[in-house]
Amino acid sequence: TRMTPYKRILLGLSVADVIASLTWALSPFLVPASSSQRVWAHGNDATCTLLGFLSQLSFIAIWYNGMLSYYYLLTVRYRVSATTFASRYEPWVHVLSIGYNLIAGIVGVSKGYYSEMELSQGCFIAEYPEGCEINGGCTGALIGWIVAGAPALFAFGSILVNNAVIYYHVKRTTHRTIEKSFQGRVHQNRRIQAVATQAFLYVGTFLVAYLWMFTIRVAESMGVQASDEAKIYPLLVLSSIFLPLQGVLNLLVYSRPNYLRVRNMYPKESRFFALKQVWFTNNESKFSSGDAGTLKSRNANISTVSTTGAIV
Repeated sequence: TRMTPYKRILLGLSVADVIASLTWALSPFLVPASSSQRVWAHGNDATCTLLGFLSQLSFIAIWYNGMLSYYYLLTVRYRVSATTFASRYEPWVHVLSIGYNLIAGIVGVSKGYYSEMELSQGCFIAEYPEGCEINGGCTGALIGWIVAGAPALFAFGSILVNNAVIYYHVKRTTHRTIEKSFQGRVHQNRRIQAVATQAFLYVGTFLVAYLWMFTIRVAESMGVQASDEAKIYPLLVLSSIFLPLQGVLNLLVYSRPNYLRVRNMYPKESRFFALKQVWFTNNESKFSSGDAGTLKSRNANISTVSTTGAIV
């Protein structure tokens, strides 16, 4: 099928999810064996630096999630066409999402930013410069906020605000255009509920996947050390469970509209059949209205949840 801005952004997000999953899978083994207290540590300084670089690239997924919310905002609220978005906005989406983290990672490697984290298992920006906890002048927390913390906060804020704007736009537009018959009100409420549900899932999965690790990193930047891990043990467990699942959660959220469409088209078939059609069979032309479409007519087309996962 034809590649569109929406599909290219999802492709970038998927690749970033793979990098992130690989990074988290390798983290327990690549921390330096000579200095780490972790049971599975078999690495050295070089593998720790590699792990730090991959951890920085993992933030590409967070950036793409935030950028995807702006794609929805522009195409739904402001009716920017896919062609216009592709020429005017999409290059910046990829340059910022990939370029910022790639440059930050290269700088981190060249400057020696990466070392083993105090909390959880992995390497990122911790004690920098080396020995600063004794000699003073640590800047690792500040650098971490610049290259990771602040962008993550911005992405989550964007997702939250943009989806709220889209929801209220859909609600207002629907109220204006659907006639006030009983049937019209029922249809109206279903569409508003569909948009609200998809928006909630989009925001909720992002929050569930990243909140725990973000909280841990904030705690670490405020001086919580490895000796205090017992106090934040529930956060460590939740982070270990949900952070590696963020790719699966994205898959489920973005597959849901197509899944529901197939279930409605084939009510007698099993749920497995619907999932197979969505994930493994190229039947997009049968049950998809395209990617996150624009409101093409001011009065005729009412925003709803598109079959590719976009809120339109």
